Amino acid sequence: MTAELIAKRLVDHADALEAEITAVSILFKETRFLGDSGNMPYSHFGYLMAMLGLIDTLSLCDSGRGEQTPRMRTFLGTYVHPTQAGVNTVLVQMMRHTLMHTGALRYLFNSSTRVAYLAR
Repeated sequence: MTAELIAKRLVDHADALEAEITAVSILFKETRFLGDSGNMPYSHFGYLMAMLGLIDTLSLCDSGRGEQTPRMRTFLGTYVHPTQAGVNTVLVQMMRHTLMHTGALRYLFNSSTRVAYLAR
């Protein structure tokens, strides 16, 4: 398999994931699904993990090296949110590592700034 074919498949996968997330997001907004705490609060975790797993893969393809967390943050800063370094840091830590390792969107606390981030 050529690098071009692998890249095309990754982009196709990203496009399909974006379309599915958009469709579900519209449905959730129309039905106010996420506004009701009784409505399966973990239902979107799979989409978060799929999206961030793809960002992990794309960041590795882009740089070809490096530790996962800084590599993902750099990728997000280059291609997704260039002016949002703080958002990228919280995204990778809270919605990738904390969700993956604890099974929930637990709070994230920055001891140097004494700021806590919550999933809501």
